[in-house]
Amino acid sequence: MAIRTLSTTSLFDFCIPGMDMLRSASPESIPELEVQYPDAAFALMIAGNLFVGDREQNEIHQKANTAILNGESITGVRFKYDYDLESYLLRHMWD
Repeated sequence: MAIRTLSTTSLFDFCIPGMDMLRSASPESIPELEVQYPDAAFALMIAGNLFVGDREQNEIHQKANTAILNGESITGVRFKYDYDLESYLLRHMWD
């Protein structure tokens, strides 16, 4: 008997409403689905930004992604992500 496991991607699909729809949507329908499913859109944005930017930005994205994978509330993750990113931008505004 084979043991079935879930990948991170399929776990996202089960836990966040609209994730499966956004991941398989045509490019034309994505903006409308992002409005309908903002939590899924946020989680996909975070996953897409994991290795974007400098080390500090990467840490912000990875911390948010880990929190989502750990099942934390998307609202709480988004609040902390926005705070961390705003703090980063204020610190590096004149770099």
